[in-house]
Order: sequence, then structure tokens, then C-alpha cells
Amino acid sequence: MGREVGGGRGGSEEGEQEEGWWERVRRLVEYFNLHEELGVHCIIIYFHIDVRRAHAELYCAVVLDSPDLKTLFQKYSTLLKDEMVVATNLTCSCSSKMEHHPLNEKNGLTGDLELVEEFIRRGSCTCGSEMPSGRKSRFSSVNLVHAAAGFGNRTALELLVENKCSFSAKTTACGYTPLMYAVCCAAGSNPDVVRFILAQDADVNAKYQPEGVPALISAVKYRRSNIVEILLECPEINVDCQNRRQETALMLAVRYEVVDAFFMLLKAKADPDIENSRGNTALHEAIFRGIDYVEALVRHGADVNIVNKRGDTALLLTLQLMDENPILTYLLENGADPNLDDAENPLLVIASIYGYKSATEALLKYGANVNKANVQGYNALHVAAWNGKLEIVDLLLKAGIPHDLQTGDKNTALSLAAHGNFLPTVKMLLPLGCNVNNSDKDADTPIHYASFNGNEEMVEILLQYGADPNARSDLSVTPLWNAVYKKNKNLVKMLLSKNVAMEVQSKGGNQHSNSDIAVAIYSEPRSPLYVAADRNSTEIALLLVSAGYNIYAEKWLIMGEFPPGAIENETLCSLLTKFVSTPPRLLALCRNYLRKMFGTRVHDAVKMLEIPNNLKNCLAMSDLLSSDSAHLNT
Repeated sequence: MGREVGGGRGGSEEGEQEEGWWERVRRLVEYFNLHEELGVHCIIIYFHIDVRRAHAELYCAVVLDSPDLKTLFQKYSTLLKDEMVVATNLTCSCSSKMEHHPLNEKNGLTGDLELVEEFIRRGSCTCGSEMPSGRKSRFSSVNLVHAAAGFGNRTALELLVENKCSFSAKTTACGYTPLMYAVCCAAGSNPDVVRFILAQDADVNAKYQPEGVPALISAVKYRRSNIVEILLECPEINVDCQNRRQETALMLAVRYEVVDAFFMLLKAKADPDIENSRGNTALHEAIFRGIDYVEALVRHGADVNIVNKRGDTALLLTLQLMDENPILTYLLENGADPNLDDAENPLLVIASIYGYKSATEALLKYGANVNKANVQGYNALHVAAWNGKLEIVDLLLKAGIPHDLQTGDKNTALSLAAHGNFLPTVKMLLPLGCNVNNSDKDADTPIHYASFNGNEEMVEILLQYGADPNARSDLSVTPLWNAVYKKNKNLVKMLLSKNVAMEVQSKGGNQHSNSDIAVAIYSEPRSPLYVAADRNSTEIALLLVSAGYNIYAEKWLIMGEFPPGAIENETLCSLLTKFVSTPPRLLALCRNYLRKMFGTRVHDAVKMLEIPNNLKNCLAMSDLLSSDSAHLNT
């Protein structure tokens, strides 16, 4: 603090208006943790109105570079080292306005200067003055050396040096130093001022709060490469200084693309492998800024295999950006390990997820383990097949990946290709000997998926390779049930031609639900005929009846309790009611009996029978299943 100017507590009108004066004194004593007698003495001197008025006059003179500056400094020489303390509230922004003022030259020379001048004259802000206690619970301060540094007043700085003012002084709230003001001022740093301050007792590595930022990091953040160069000339500079988030100047030079500063820091031997609070290095940052940064860091010894706290390597981050990324190849050429796993997925699996053919080729070329699977047991082939990435499937198969491995939920590449409805992938896999009847955790097979997707060609080729047309899932879903539910008449005909069981009841299964457990469609098992009626599919309902469906076992039909979806279809309800009320013809009974006895071998068996061709056609239902309309041969 300064020495007392004038006597007593002052008798001016302004001094008499100070509310809660002694309370403010006691709080300042507590804040500065001073011995009460010494603290009260110092703060009484500060609060003296004449001292505050002199501080305000000095501050304005420095900010405005007054021609009377030298005279004022001589007049108030005992006050030049003083902290100009201002009491504020925790809830107001006045503390920030006070200490940030020297950083903002444009506003600092206009309205804000008047505000700060008023703060210094009063010793407090006016916020909360209407409250009964009028107490202040926060303090801020600046010294003349801070103002001179922030506003680039070289004359004032030289005069302050002559008066032995400290250039390591820190503000109360933020811990700003003169060097920090000189580096960060909004008008742009003045290299001469920065050099002048560094030539004094300034600590080049001092950090201000709460960010914990040293001058070097601030210079990078504000993209002031000329100041970075000056700071790096200091023998004491910590080139690897970090902020509160443990970020280095090198990391930030990459992030903000301050090219000149970046290369200056590398030349100054900045460590490229220092990790921030998230485990990222400068190389992790460089992945998003281009290959020039990556190459420079690698040339200066950056470790290409450092894993951050999320399990990300530089290679993984590169892979997630885009295909045909030159950074990926460069990292692999310089020792990046293609088998360092992400927390969930191997790199090859990620490449398959994104469908990156070039990345897959590069990873395979540099030794990626083609058999590695993720935590769910899915390898790159499973993912590529599921997503229909035919070129990647081909690459992986040629690289020797097993074609029929099961995932954790017992799916195979073929099952997943069928689930994803990718016919070309199915066609590529089937000739390799894949298990066409692979049953997953819910007992769904590829033909279940194909029929649910309504893919007639896929169902046909699966049947050609031996798929079971009567396969049942854990929910008793059959391919026919799916075809009926999807209202696909051609698919229903195809399956009926295989003489599948028609009356199998099931709750159905939504095979595209995002759930780990089977999701039923109906709350209770429903027959295919019920489903056809509920889906208001007249043609399929009549086709089932014509094919020999046992309508007499449908209690809902006998009782006239039609599904909600069929109630408004009077034609369908009338026809079904007529059929269930009419006894079956002898020919139909015989055909149904023989077809059930022959099973899926019906066509071979019929060919061996020595009966007229018209009866053979009747048994094989050739006319019915090849016609575009349903014949009601009940």
C-alpha cells in the first residue's frame, strides 16, 4: 500500500457517504490475512479518499498517456507501487471489468475508463449498495505497471522502473502480471513493450488464474507468433508449460493453426508427446489440421501409438475422418500399430462400419489382424456383410478371413447380409459353403430375414442352397408367417410350392427392432390366416384357403370374431364365413392328406405316382401357384 496523504479519515462530503466503512476495513483485513493492527493501518490509508483520488488520477494518466505523466509521477511518487484495490460483489461482473480493463484498449479509452476511474475513487463498485449491509465479498486490483503494460505506455513503464516498481506484481482476482497484459492486450502485443518487461524482474513462466495460463500459451492462443518468438528467446522459458487442462503451447499452436509459432516451438524442442487432461497429444490435435502438422510432429519424434483416455490413437482418429486419407497411410508407414484396439472396435471393424475400402486395404497391407472382433464378437466381415459393403467383403475374404464364424449372438456373415437385405453379398457368400440354416440366438435363420424383408430373389436362392422353408424361430415364426405379414403374395406362393406347414401360429417377430431380445408383433400367437385377415390382404387369405389351409381349426373364424384389420372388409369376411360354413370337397381332402404325408418332397413324390396328369397338377397345385389369382378349390 502507499503512505498516508492528508490527515484523519477526511472530512469531505464523499468521505462521509461511505456506508459500512469500518465493516469494509475488517473484511479487507480478513481477505489479505494481515495482522489486525498492521492491516487496519494499511487499509485505513488506502481508503482515505485523497489516496484513492490520487490513484484514479494516476491510472487515467497512464491509460491516456498524459503529457503531464512525469510530473504526476513525481507528485505521487510514494503511491506508484500501490495496489488499487476495489471491493465488489460475488454476483456482479465489476471485478472482471476492473482487472480486464487494461486488456481492452478500444473500450478502455472511452466509457470503461470512466467506470474504472469511479471504482478506484470509491474503493468499491456500487452494486448492492441498496442492500442494508452494503457488504462486499470480493476484491480486485490493478497496479500502475499493469495499466502501462496493457496500454503499451513505454514512457510510464520506464518511469515505473526508475521508481523500482515490481514487474512481477499480480492482480488480486485473476493473478494477471504486467507481462500477461502486454501479451494479451486487445490492440495487439507491442514487441518492444514485451521485450522491455522481460528485461525487468518479470517471471516469464508466471500463470494467471483461474485458467492457469502462462504468457507463452496466451501468445499462441492470440496467434501472436512475433511474441512467441520473443518469449522463446528467454533462457528461463518453459517451452512445455501447460494450462489448467494440461494443454501445451504446441498443442494449441496446432489447434489454432498458428503455423509460425508451431515450427518455432518444435525448433525450441517442445515435447510432442506431453498429454493433456484427456490424454491427447499434439499429434491427436494434428489429425484434424492436416498432414503438414502430422509430418512435422513425426519428424520431431512424436510417438504415433499413444492412446488417450478414450482409447483413441492418432490412427483411429484419422480413420474416423474419411476414406483415402493420406494421413492414415503416413502413420502406418511410420510405425502406427493397426492392431491397437479402440475401447470397443478394432480398426478393421471401424473401417467396415464406415465402408472405407481404401482404409481397409491400407490396414490389411500393414498387418491388421483380419480375425480380430469387437466386444460383441463382430469382426470386419460381419460388419461389412451387414452393411452390404461388397468390395470390402471381397477384400476381407481374399485376405483369408473365415467366412462362417458366428458373432456373440450367433449370427454369421450370411445371416447378417440377409438381415441387411443385401442380395449381392448373399450371392458372394453362399458358394463358399456358408451354413444356409445358421440359427442365431433367437433361432432366426437367413431365410427368416429374407422373408421378413420381402426379398423374393434372396428367398429363392437360399432355398436353392438348402434353406429350410419350415424353419421356426424361438417365437415359432416361419418364413411363410413373415411373408403373409409382409403381404407378399409371390413369396407366399413360392413357399407354398415347397409344401410348407401353413397353420403354424406365432406372435411374430420384428426382426428390425433395435433390441437385444426378440420383440413380438402380437400379444398372443396368431395363425397366418388370422394375420392375412388382420393385414386386410384378401388375395393372400384366399390363396391360403385354396392351398388347403385348415380353416376349421380357426376358432376366431368359427365364432365370427374377425381381426380389427378385417372388420371393414365385408367381402373378405363374407367369403371366409362362407368357406368355414361349407364342408370340404373329397378331392380337396385327399389332396391335403397326401401333401401333408409327402411334406417338402411333394414334387418328387407326385412325379413317381402313376396317376393322370390332371391329378398330378392338382396334388402339386401347379395351376394355383403359377396363376396370378387364387382358385377357390375348397
